[in-house]
Amino acid sequence: MIRGREWTGFEAVALQEAMRKSVRDFAAMLGIDTTTIANWRSGLSTVTPRTRMQEILDTTLAQRATPEDKDRFDQIVAEGETVWRRRHQRPDASKVPRLESPQRPNAAAYPPAAVASTVEAGIGCGEDRVQEVDEVNRREFGGTLLGLTALAATSSDAQAHVAPELVDYFRSQLAGHYSADRFLGPTQLIPAAVPQYELLCELANAASGNLRSDFWSLATGYAAFLGWLYQDAGDLRRSTYWHDQMLERAHRSQDPQLVGFALHNKAMLEADKRDGRSVLDLTGAALQQRTHLIPKVEVLLLQQAAHGTSLIGGDNAADECGRLLDEAAVSLEAVDDEYPWGACRSPRYIDVQQATIWTRLGLAREAIALWEQIIPDIPASQSRDRGVFTTRHAQALAAAGEPEQALATVAAIPPLVVRTGSARMRTELFALQKRMQPWSRDSAGRALDELLSSFT
Repeated sequence: MIRGREWTGFEAVALQEAMRKSVRDFAAMLGIDTTTIANWRSGLSTVTPRTRMQEILDTTLAQRATPEDKDRFDQIVAEGETVWRRRHQRPDASKVPRLESPQRPNAAAYPPAAVASTVEAGIGCGEDRVQEVDEVNRREFGGTLLGLTALAATSSDAQAHVAPELVDYFRSQLAGHYSADRFLGPTQLIPAAVPQYELLCELANAASGNLRSDFWSLATGYAAFLGWLYQDAGDLRRSTYWHDQMLERAHRSQDPQLVGFALHNKAMLEADKRDGRSVLDLTGAALQQRTHLIPKVEVLLLQQAAHGTSLIGGDNAADECGRLLDEAAVSLEAVDDEYPWGACRSPRYIDVQQATIWTRLGLAREAIALWEQIIPDIPASQSRDRGVFTTRHAQALAAAGEPEQALATVAAIPPLVVRTGSARMRTELFALQKRMQPWSRDSAGRALDELLSSFT
């Protein structure tokens, strides 16, 4: 091995960029995990690679970098960390592009650069490769985790002691994220959750026994949360990735409740794709173990099975959906656990599912009456949920032949979509536009088209 300079995380990422390699490709070249590079990018000059990695970096620069690569490397290093950080900082939120139309269902509905650039990379743990983005800016949040990252790195090297107290720390963090999700959105929460997930994977790999299972359980919860955030943002490709991670981590945790929760989340994603049969496949698989499931998981699976049934439709769909929701309501009364996920105790939870299903099945008058009871009970601070439910209420009004009332109901929703980046609201608005087609040439239809023109 060739020995030369004393490398820091900043110089290591400077070499990556000089060689024009993605995180995944650079990690493969060095024979390391992508999480190591993510830590370099987070810590920059505060991180010092280990001796073995110093040698690998020396050899890579000396033997694998081209003369042009070396020139670019020298220039990046000469410019310094401050210039590098400025070049990779998040752009002014006022300059981000507008939301995409539903004809691009995989396009991000939040400002993409606020979370990451469009360069694909891998950010994972162990041998996993996370289909994430190359330029995630974790500087602000990552700095608060440097001490924990150092603990994880030390434990990973020596399979040494991992503090059990970290389980409670991350459990409280995850509960806080789920609570904050009612008030914030994907743009704000994804950059905070990703580095915590990565660190949890490192801690799980370093731990053993029950503590290892505890960390994998928490990693499952974080992966589920990230899958939901990307789903809410309309990025179904990345959401699918995180849901797959969630299911794999759930099996590692050896917790049947987490496996059931993971299958529910996968089913919820399929419902967003309007694939009712896949929803029933997944919920049916989980409910086969119903005698071993806690009430919360039962509730989540039963209500999702009702959504799957309504997507398939049929003469008896309304009755079957009602039966499933009645069973869910009974189980809801018994929910009493400490899991931070699965907010089925939120206001009017079963009623929301019922009203959504009635709207989908064309039972407009029943849906309108229920939405009018539900929406006043949703706190104004929970703006994304309130916006989604209000738009579904408008869909029921349109289905009942009340286009003017439907238009008035959603007048304040488009600015809320822009502010929160919620693709759920955007999707519901375009579903309303479809229901308003009979009045497309009337004043209400034209007004709605104008209202939605900024999204197309």
